[in-house]
Amino acid sequence: MAGPTLFTLGGTTINLAGTSSNIGGMNSIGTSIITANNDESLTLKAGTSIFFDTSDSNRMMVAADGNVGVGETNPTSNLHITNTINVNTGSNLANGIAPFFIEYETNGTGILMDANQIESKGVTLYLNGTSDHNVIVGNNTNAKLGVNTTSPQQKCDVNGNVRCADVIETSDDRIKYNETILDGQTSLNLINQLQPQYYEKIIECPTKETGSDVPIGTWMPTDAEWPSVKDQYKWRNEAGLVAQEVKAIPELAYTVSGEEVDAEGTQTPLSLNYQDIATYHIAATKHLSSQLDAEKAKTSTLETQVATQQTQIADLLARVTALENP
Repeated sequence: MAGPTLFTLGGTTINLAGTSSNIGGMNSIGTSIITANNDESLTLKAGTSIFFDTSDSNRMMVAADGNVGVGETNPTSNLHITNTINVNTGSNLANGIAPFFIEYETNGTGILMDANQIESKGVTLYLNGTSDHNVIVGNNTNAKLGVNTTSPQQKCDVNGNVRCADVIETSDDRIKYNETILDGQTSLNLINQLQPQYYEKIIECPTKETGSDVPIGTWMPTDAEWPSVKDQYKWRNEAGLVAQEVKAIPELAYTVSGEEVDAEGTQTPLSLNYQDIATYHIAATKHLSSQLDAEKAKTSTLETQVATQQTQIADLLARVTALENP
């Protein structure tokens, strides 16, 4: 009687002699090769799991439920890989070519991944953390997050609008040094040098073509060019300050950051710290409030003096009348 089926090759079943207990006694010296010719198929059969070992260590296995484990003897998913996956191959996400493609459905939608990019193809890409786990982007001192930009200048650089319910900044005396109370009159003088304006502003800078290192160069239209090309840009109406004008005020120059042109020769917008400008407004407003309170006190004193004088004048008029009419 034939023993248990070891594998099927080209429709021919190959059995082991004896019982399954004899399988462990099979040895091979040198290189063993099982070859299926042309269109022949190779089928390995096992009652529970199939293990692939080298150097007396398990490298891969197929569990009874069909899950495949690589470096993992208890796979919990269709493909369960323990340790590192190393793929050396070319990729071009712009053309849909990547070392890894996780297909969501058979229609080709899914997630493309290569060494430094993750791209969604036909589906929304979510980065979610559970209630007790965080989502970390850039766990490095020099790491920056760019949204719609390939050259972020700050920890988080967004080329476009940002919408949020609130913005909370750190403000703790333990991390502040050399504090100086802003002088009210000086702050008022600085505020008076600012020129608030209403204008049309580009809100999204053109980005480099995906996969290209060619700088955009000069992309900001001049004032004269703007009316004829504005429809080619995303822009909005806005009221605010002009960074170049603020930078020209020595005491406020530090509130302006960035360079007008980067190292590649591409124009880059300057940034303005409106929060610090607002702090000078607070100091100036307090100074004006103090001046107003002082003027109110003077006015009150004058009103009291006028009332007293009016009483005295009325008394004098009464006396004069009495003298004129004895």
